[in-house]
Amino acid sequence: MWRSIRRVALWGAPAVIAVLRVAYVVSAASASGVSTQDKTATDSYLAAGYVYAQAALANAPATQAAVEGLAGKLDSECPGVLKGAPPEPSSSTPFARRVGESQREDEQLSELESELGRALGLTLEQPDRQALLAFAGAVRSLHWSNPTLTHLVNAEIAEFEEQLAPPIPNVCADMRAWVSSGYQTLPAGTKELRTKQEEVQQRARTRAPTPSISSLLAVYEGSAEKALIAKTKALEQERIKVLAGIEGVYKRLDTTLGIAIHEKEPTVSHPPAGAVVIGKGRTAAGGAYEVLVEPTGSANGHRREECSTSHPLKARILTTSSGGIQGCFSRSEGSVPPEVNCNEGLLTIFGRMPPGVQSVRLRMSNGPQITSPVAIVPAQLGGPIGFYYQVVRGPTPIPVSLAELDTNGRVLRVLKLHRFVGCTKHLLKFLQHGIRALVHSRVPGGPAFSIKGEAYRFLGHIHFALSVEITNGGGGGESLSGRKPNLFSWAVWRACQPHPYAIIYGLLKNPSDTVLARTSGTLRRLRRAPIPAHLHAGGVLVFIASTIVPSELIVRAPSGKTILTEKLGRLGAEATETCQGEAEG
Repeated sequence: MWRSIRRVALWGAPAVIAVLRVAYVVSAASASGVSTQDKTATDSYLAAGYVYAQAALANAPATQAAVEGLAGKLDSECPGVLKGAPPEPSSSTPFARRVGESQREDEQLSELESELGRALGLTLEQPDRQALLAFAGAVRSLHWSNPTLTHLVNAEIAEFEEQLAPPIPNVCADMRAWVSSGYQTLPAGTKELRTKQEEVQQRARTRAPTPSISSLLAVYEGSAEKALIAKTKALEQERIKVLAGIEGVYKRLDTTLGIAIHEKEPTVSHPPAGAVVIGKGRTAAGGAYEVLVEPTGSANGHRREECSTSHPLKARILTTSSGGIQGCFSRSEGSVPPEVNCNEGLLTIFGRMPPGVQSVRLRMSNGPQITSPVAIVPAQLGGPIGFYYQVVRGPTPIPVSLAELDTNGRVLRVLKLHRFVGCTKHLLKFLQHGIRALVHSRVPGGPAFSIKGEAYRFLGHIHFALSVEITNGGGGGESLSGRKPNLFSWAVWRACQPHPYAIIYGLLKNPSDTVLARTSGTLRRLRRAPIPAHLHAGGVLVFIASTIVPSELIVRAPSGKTILTEKLGRLGAEATETCQGEAEG
């Protein structure tokens, strides 16, 4: 939101450098084994930062006023300018084109929102501009014996000055221009901001990893430096408190400009009106639960919703943790086999019990048993029906069976449970070295890309997946499909920028087979790449990049016989329509 005053980049004025006494620096450096040059540079850097922190705190009221001023200007110049954007697509437009249009409109709206954030950010920094530039001038001449540290400080100052240079964009004019174009064309100013942001992101992606400035400075810090850092942080926290109201300005602008805000669906935190608690308990995994029913009828003058006349009884199980269970039931259905499900490393067992079952004994795979009561719905509420609920921690031991018990503890029936193996908090776990770039290539006249192989363990089994990654951003995994996945599974990655293109890739089970793509009447052989054995793929990667989606894929055996043909004509037509919809008007 606002620029945090960090230990690694504290801004200040050069005048404070004069207060550092050379005699103190020399003696402190000798005592700590740090060179005089490093000690002087470190103290100068931190002292300049402390002076900036003082100035920033003093400027905080002006900063708040500047942001409020810009918000008021936008409120008066273009209230509701984006109300209704993006518009609902026409139902007469082909589906694929509507998808492309929606994609373009969402991206353009996102760009305008980013421009709004940029305008607010630049406005927020204006009151501190002189102090920030003074700090940059003060620390630019500092040098350490560690050349990496010197380079990082200068690089950060240069990057900061670059960010301060642009003028505050005219947000209202750009938003009105987009609306006037029929939500089709971004104005030139917005496009220019996007291009500069992409350049910054590209530099960040290609920059080699480096240690942080704070970690490199730490070796030169003694007790005096640490005390100064603590004082600077205290000023920073005080400034944050003063500027806390800026968050409300951002939220207010979303409303006044007409930017849609999607609120989260409300969650049930207490029993609904009219519900009856029929059972309570604690699970083996910890945490309490309540079983509630909402009988057929009306509550507060309103007819109950969701449940049908054939299943009139609505039951809920509310827990102290997130989640829960609910459904509609009928006592005429009898019992339903218990279900075992995994969520965040917890195994939940739920079942509807027949009349006469008072409790359930759950047996675990290592022998222990857990006995729990059944919550029984009385006849006057739509019963008799019983509900059983229990939660145990995964991944082991696992629940294997449950025994239904009557009032006297006699076993009425024993039911086997689905053996749910591998229930961990993170169900999907990549194998060691399980993510591997298999190929690096380039789309003709388009971006560079790579195809990755990913091997992971999920619910006790090893799986393999392929995904595309575009070098300048984008990409993702597509479900491998095909009429004969045991022979050839494939997927298509499509995009429209900088021009329409498609990347077809897949897993060919028999490396001796050949895959061909028909494009404009010409057959092209798909390139191939081996997949390391530790990824458990069971085949080779085949791929091709093209400016259009091929009309068909053909798999041929070593003898030349065609053993599989996949028609892609519909995919090609959809890709064309989608890109037509994404294109600016």
